[in-house]
Amino acid sequence: MVRASPPRFPPLPKGPPVSVPTAVPPPARTVAPPRFGGLARAAVLLGVVGLAGSAVHSVNRITVLAAVAGILAGAVALFGGRRALAAIGTASGVTGVVLTVAVQLSGFDAVDRALDRINSREVPAESAVGTVPTTYVLGDTHRGASLDLTVANPRTLPTGALAYDVTIANRSGEAFPLALLDIRATVGSTPAARDAGLPTPSPPELPPGQSVTFAVAFTGPAEGEVLLQLGSPRSGTVYFSHMR
Repeated sequence: MVRASPPRFPPLPKGPPVSVPTAVPPPARTVAPPRFGGLARAAVLLGVVGLAGSAVHSVNRITVLAAVAGILAGAVALFGGRRALAAIGTASGVTGVVLTVAVQLSGFDAVDRALDRINSREVPAESAVGTVPTTYVLGDTHRGASLDLTVANPRTLPTGALAYDVTIANRSGEAFPLALLDIRATVGSTPAARDAGLPTPSPPELPPGQSVTFAVAFTGPAEGEVLLQLGSPRSGTVYFSHMR
């Protein structure tokens, strides 16, 4: 049996080893963060805070500062890479400032209207049942819807009685019977007696558009506050205080 001889290869050339080139991967690309991204996010946060607090009158004076800061931050961030966020923050801040100004102005208008009502309010002509009567000092005038009442000129008569001048102005369209005006006085907590020696007012009726002044006198303790009470169906009950 004949055996086959193995294949013969040519001898390898002698020399330095041959290096096989290897592929070098390209350098990794680094993505830079968007410019002014933090400012854009801050603008959105500040704008939302300013917008949320703009409708509350008690806090919008503080939150409007956040809205203004959001507008400034958003305006700068518009030149960066987060323009959408910057625009949202700027718009929220502007809306918050506008709403804050509107709410503040409406509050000022409400205060002005309330002050106008207080300043122009007139003493009611007739005291309602259950209300506290008004007390004036001597020389003041109670201005009602139909009658004006004034008590002034306190003085002591030779008899020792205290006298006062009472002025009634009839601003209604019909005559007012003076007998309907009830006048009383207390000194401290003691009722004072009316002095009947003074003349009664004349005429007995006060025509529309006219006024009359007459004197009343009372006797009582020598010391203490004198409280004069004037009452009628048209004027209700009015008090005048005389501190001696």
